[in-house]
Amino acid sequence: MTVMGLSLYNTFVYGRLAFAEPAESIRLARQALRVEPGDAVAGITSSGDILLSFLVDRPESIRGFDANQTQTALAKLKYTLRREASLDQSLGFLGLTKVPWHERTATWQRLERHLGTDASCLDARTIKYGLLNTGVSTKLVRRAFAALRFLAGAKDLARLVSPETSSSQRLEILKAIRSRKRYTHCVRPLVHAGRGWLQHFFFPPGLCGNSDYPRRALKDLLRAFERLFEVGFHRNPVFSRCLTGEIPDEQIEHLYSPAAWRLGRESENQVLFETCSLEDGFFALEEQSTNAFYLSNAPDYFRPEGLRRLAHSLKHAAKSGARVYYLSLESQCPFERHNIDMPFHHSETVEQALHDADTVGLYPYLGVLVRE
Repeated sequence: MTVMGLSLYNTFVYGRLAFAEPAESIRLARQALRVEPGDAVAGITSSGDILLSFLVDRPESIRGFDANQTQTALAKLKYTLRREASLDQSLGFLGLTKVPWHERTATWQRLERHLGTDASCLDARTIKYGLLNTGVSTKLVRRAFAALRFLAGAKDLARLVSPETSSSQRLEILKAIRSRKRYTHCVRPLVHAGRGWLQHFFFPPGLCGNSDYPRRALKDLLRAFERLFEVGFHRNPVFSRCLTGEIPDEQIEHLYSPAAWRLGRESENQVLFETCSLEDGFFALEEQSTNAFYLSNAPDYFRPEGLRRLAHSLKHAAKSGARVYYLSLESQCPFERHNIDMPFHHSETVEQALHDADTVGLYPYLGVLVRE
């Protein structure tokens, strides 16, 4: 990647707010890790929401690590909201309910001092419009629906997103869209022509070294997302807010219900978000001190040598019986693909239950490891 390309990537994707809200299911992460009172939880920070959802379980500590300082700042802000603002104020500030922009600005001025130097990572313009409406992942969801509207037309799009449409009917609509000239003669040739730039922009060298997904996705975008069409959009916690304007049920239950907010406010947990690599964060934890690890699909972004170091950091920090939850854009466990030995075994029963309950459909592989 050229210096200019890397600069563009850092400016528009990685260096700003990449994930303002979860790009996966909070409910599945909770089902996988089964956090109990007194547990120690650690993982990738991302939007902060999945780690913060464990506050209702009263763990002893929550530690989040992310190489993107903007994600660290966002997670700290969300935790500070639980301490310093009411639930209604927070929903308005984050952009989940409508409030005048000057109210968001006033709330930000009151909270900013609690974030220290991390506050400078959050752009005042994103505060004005509601942080959860300005993340790159949120914008990509909106643009994906705009592209789908172009490809499908209003009638088929309405059928695709309707809760009354079955999985088989959605797949039939997808098959029809893939055969239309708008896709075969317009979108696919454009993506093919720009595939090198697109792959480097969204997955620069060194970031997606363990996954073949970018190449396959750019070869046929709609085929790559076939599972997403199968599970649907209306109940999908990643896509439903874009469609309905309403907060997904699982976010209300675990983050924004009065009960969840009260438990977050009353918690005396040690909650700490730090800017560093995931493996450096795990190595900094006390040896065999942690019960639950949340990785998202971070393993996809490690080359084999980095994946081995990540595995070693998990071995260092995990207690006996500790659980590790992770996802992959591939259909096989990333650690097994590279023959990485770990003192963990798969919880196949839980993995199957997660796959059966998945309402997101973006990640073919959902993995749960248990420390021996």
